[in-house]
Amino acid sequence: MDHARYREAEAAFWASLSVDPAERFVELASTGTPIRVLEVGEGPPTLFVHGASAGATSWATLAATLPDRRCIMIDRPGVALSPAPPPMTEFTEFDRVSRRFVADVLDGLGIEQVDLVVTSLGASIGFRSVAAAPERVRRIVALGYCFGAPAEDWPLMMRMTGLRRLSLAMTRIPPSRGMVRAMLGQLGLKDAINTGRFSAEAIDWFHSLVRDTDTMRNELLVYPPMID
Repeated sequence: MDHARYREAEAAFWASLSVDPAERFVELASTGTPIRVLEVGEGPPTLFVHGASAGATSWATLAATLPDRRCIMIDRPGVALSPAPPPMTEFTEFDRVSRRFVADVLDGLGIEQVDLVVTSLGASIGFRSVAAAPERVRRIVALGYCFGAPAEDWPLMMRMTGLRRLSLAMTRIPPSRGMVRAMLGQLGLKDAINTGRFSAEAIDWFHSLVRDTDTMRNELLVYPPMID
């Protein structure tokens, strides 16, 4: 892994948006492990929880348009530059940790209440957190699909996570930039890439995320199987 190269790609993406996020780490009480936090803007605190194999910087373009909010973006445990927690082998353990997740983050930051923005696996975690501690969240906004909701079909990339050994083996293959574009296209970003709305710097950041960090491998090892 090459975290220095990842930081360079991430910094270039943020710089393309003329934003320089502040960084810190806070410890989660439920897992005893730290997570990385990026913050930009000032105003009402808003916590962003990303989806599978993404990272805090997946919210960069949106956060750059919200200078009147304190945008708090986290690398979920095991993702990007956040250390991996102990594996959750059973779904009941994922549910327990998810129910504590938002409260743990807020306690670590010394914040009583936030607005919450979530997507994909982050939405599954976020809604569990809200159900367990509704007083910590003023309102919740879910963007796109909430992982775990009924779906007629899954992108090939997501279906393959059900084949645990094959998926783990594939994480050892350094992905090319073309492979990364294809992965993003399967996740619904094809038009955004082709029109430039998902910028070259954003592609380079995601390429570095899956190449230079243990994100993909940790997502498979930390969380219990969720797709048959």
